[in-house]
Amino acid sequence: MRAPMLAVAVLVAALALGGCGDDEPSPARTIPFEPPTERGVGGTIRDYVRALNDGDGQRACPLLDENGQASLISFLPSSNRAIPCETAVKRVARQVVPLRRFRIERVKVSGRSATAEVKAIGRPYSSGVLLSNRGDGWKISFPPGLESKSGNRKPPRAVPGVPLEKE
Repeated sequence: MRAPMLAVAVLVAALALGGCGDDEPSPARTIPFEPPTERGVGGTIRDYVRALNDGDGQRACPLLDENGQASLISFLPSSNRAIPCETAVKRVARQVVPLRRFRIERVKVSGRSATAEVKAIGRPYSSGVLLSNRGDGWKISFPPGLESKSGNRKPPRAVPGVPLEKE
């Protein structure tokens, strides 16, 4: 019984002494910048497509940067373009063919930008995706093109730095 109590006393004393010392702050550590890699690109695209299929704006919108959100909203008629991203996801999801079986190919990273291609499995569909990484993870800047349920494929029209065209 004495041995465990002695061990606890020694541990407490060691912790108390470890906290003693000079009050000078330790020097700040610099973490070197590591450029973004391919890691996470596929996951971001996969999560976005699944959230869009489900009409879940709370999951889809954080995966889009400002340009990506504008691109998604541009799929809607011009009278609906002043709505929040979450609402746009719900409306777009009702108008497009869900992309259930797909694969992500040709992922290429260049600095803080990445491109990839989304291909449907079992039907003809292929679309490019542009992503950016500003240090907070990969965000989609130009989402994959969408196919409306009426059969017309309508890719997003927003281009970074260019305002949406008026219809």
